[in-house]
Amino acid sequence: MHAFYRLRIYHTFFRSFYAAGGCISLCCGWLFYRWGGGSLAPLLYFKLGTTAIVYYMVNRFKHREYYYYHNLGISKRKLWAFYEFCDLLVFVLLLIAADLLPEWDTFWR
Repeated sequence: MHAFYRLRIYHTFFRSFYAAGGCISLCCGWLFYRWGGGSLAPLLYFKLGTTAIVYYMVNRFKHREYYYYHNLGISKRKLWAFYEFCDLLVFVLLLIAADLLPEWDTFWR
C-alpha cells in the first residue's frame, strides 16, 4: 500500500475529532506562554486526561467504523498510534513555540 494512500486513510479516521485535540493543544500552548515553565506538569496532566476522554468518546460513538479500517489492513492500535503521534507532535511544537515567543518578541523591538 502506498504511503499517500495510507495517510489518506489515517486522515479519514481522525478528521472528525482531531479539532478537539488540536484545540486542547492550542489552549495548552497559550497557557504555557502565559504561565511559564512552572505550568508544564499540570498542562501535561490536563492533556493526558483530555486525550483519554477523546479516546473514550471516539470508541463509544465510532466503534463500528473500526471494521472498515480493519478491512483496509489497518488495526485499531495503528490508527490510535498515528493519532497520538500527530497530536503529541503538535503539542510539543506549540510548547516550543510558546517558550520561544518571548525571545522573538524582544528580537523584533
